[in-house]
Parts: sequence; C-alpha cells; structure tokens
Amino acid sequence: MKRTPYLLKLAVVICVIIVVLVPVSIFTISQPLSVVVPENWGEMEAQEVFVGINDYRKANGLSEFVWDSELESFALYRATDMVDRDYFSHYDPQTGKVKLNELPHPMTIGENLYQISGLAVRLMDDVDGNVLEGWKSSPAHNELMLFPLMHRAGVALARTPTRIIVVLVTSE
Repeated sequence: MKRTPYLLKLAVVICVIIVVLVPVSIFTISQPLSVVVPENWGEMEAQEVFVGINDYRKANGLSEFVWDSELESFALYRATDMVDRDYFSHYDPQTGKVKLNELPHPMTIGENLYQISGLAVRLMDDVDGNVLEGWKSSPAHNELMLFPLMHRAGVALARTPTRIIVVLVTSE
C-alpha cells in the first residue's frame, strides 16, 4: 500500500514532464513556415508570366512576344540588383539614372516592375496571376504589355524569404 502513493507521485511527475516539456520541443519551429521552392522556380514562374502576357496580347488582337534571352538576362540583372541593394525603382538609387538605359539598344525598349513583399511571400509558390492582374490594372504597365510595336521580351524573377521582384523588359 505504501508503494501506491509513490507510484502515483512518480506517474504525476512523468505526466507533468511530458505535458510541459514535450510540447515545447514539438511546437518549437526553428524556421518560419514556408513552401518548398524548387531551384528553377524563378525560371518556371518567368515562363508562366510570359505565357500569360502572350495570351493577353492575343486576346487583344496583337502578336505574341518572342522570347529574347538578352532581355531575359537584363531582367534578371535588374531583379537581382533590386533584391541585393534593397530598392524597388526604375532608377538607380545611387546615381538617379534610369537603369534600363544600361541595356545597349538601338530601338524602343520598355520595362515593367512588380513587387510582392511581406511574410506571406514564404507561402507563395505561384505569382504569375498576381503579376498579370497588377500590370493590367495599371494604365502605364498595361500599355507596355499591349504596345503594338514591341515584339521581343524577357521576364525574370528574384526572390528572398520576404520579397519577390518580377521584371519584364520589352523591345521592338
């Protein structure tokens, strides 16, 4: 009979340890929740944005853009530069000059930028719909997507845990 209270106390102590200590280790998250983003996520999303723009152009009676790897490279440079130097603008934050002018071009060129920021970025794996709707709802950005003289384009994305930047560069 004397062992029962001892075993009962031991059982209570074990229960307290399990209830108090185990949930701490179970629910301690070392990193914030996020989606698993494939290594080539940016390339895949860029293609989806590009296809969406071409569908939009076709629906408006225009020819599709032709993918241009030089414009894509410049778009990637722009997106990465904005992420690396923590700005979002058509202008260089140090020089005040239009960054698009760094691209050697004998013809008309244009650039659309789009940014998504905040903790929700960690949960995003599909952004092309947001980008297209954002650009369609902005008169200047919409005009560039539907500008009839533009025939070539490149799209690129850069991403951090709290920021996604999308760049479209177009040319005649």
